[in-house]
Amino acid sequence: MSGTPQPVNNSLSLVHGRYFSRFGLENNIHCVPVDERQERRYDEINDVLRQLLGRTVLPPDLHLDSVEDPEVLECGFGKGAWIDDLLKENDQLEIEVIGVDIFTGKGNNGDDSESPEESGSEEEGIEEYIKTRFNMNAPFREERSGSLRPEKFHLVNSRLLIDGINASRWPAFVKDLKAVLCPGGWLQMVEFHPLVQSFSGRDAPFLDRWSQTYMRTLEQMGKEPRCGPRLNQYMRDAGFEHIHSHAEVLPIGPWKEGRASLGNDCLAVIKDMIGSVSLWGLLQVAGMSSDEYRALIAGAQAELLKRELKLYFNVYVSYGQRPGSSRRR
Repeated sequence: MSGTPQPVNNSLSLVHGRYFSRFGLENNIHCVPVDERQERRYDEINDVLRQLLGRTVLPPDLHLDSVEDPEVLECGFGKGAWIDDLLKENDQLEIEVIGVDIFTGKGNNGDDSESPEESGSEEEGIEEYIKTRFNMNAPFREERSGSLRPEKFHLVNSRLLIDGINASRWPAFVKDLKAVLCPGGWLQMVEFHPLVQSFSGRDAPFLDRWSQTYMRTLEQMGKEPRCGPRLNQYMRDAGFEHIHSHAEVLPIGPWKEGRASLGNDCLAVIKDMIGSVSLWGLLQVAGMSSDEYRALIAGAQAELLKRELKLYFNVYVSYGQRPGSSRRR
């Protein structure tokens, strides 16, 4: 056994007026609110990524309708927005989906005694799937329910785990993802690079300070803020083939020709999320005072509204195939 701590329930901590996973705070894993407000933001981020990437299943050579009894793993499922899209787009198929996360409950009250392998409920806007509570910083062989057994899945979706996976864990994590794929199965990965950049070349001092401080706090918590640009190498080192990697420019605001709607949607969600995703890190890790934090976030939000800055994030996308022919095709 690795000795990696595992969550046993959905206990919450109320910090700075927001609910967090207690296990997450105690172990520096996804130290972001888990309340309804944040859930809505993640639904909106899912919509933004769907617009940006154009589809839910990224590998063009993967056709789930040609797979007998397709099985899919979602790493860090949150409230299941990506799973919901997948099942709605493939409602003619019987897809078994397993979602893994450290928190599988509702983020608005004290304790949730849901069992570690709770069959997913048909919550509002979410199709049925199987929930597994597990800290993916541990080797997958330590997951005892059988949800992560070898050669099980035709597709693994991993995204937005920058604040969840430890820096030293990434290479082995991707190898574990390969191990749970069927031969011929596909892994797709999507990660933001949390540096707000500008095509205009103009200064955005508040956003620059926010980006640099947020990335520094991730490092202090043992995370890798530059995991996005390294996805390709992680996949190569793990032995995937047919790897495709690229960076997508995600505009913040309506400045980019042909992507004004996407930019507006992105602006609406980022304006709120720069405060929530960094709340714990800036106040508890970086040691900012409440006044410093509020001033930084207010200044950064004001800069986000300046169309002339032409702001954007880089979003890194990689997908690759486990060698061999799937045993269940």
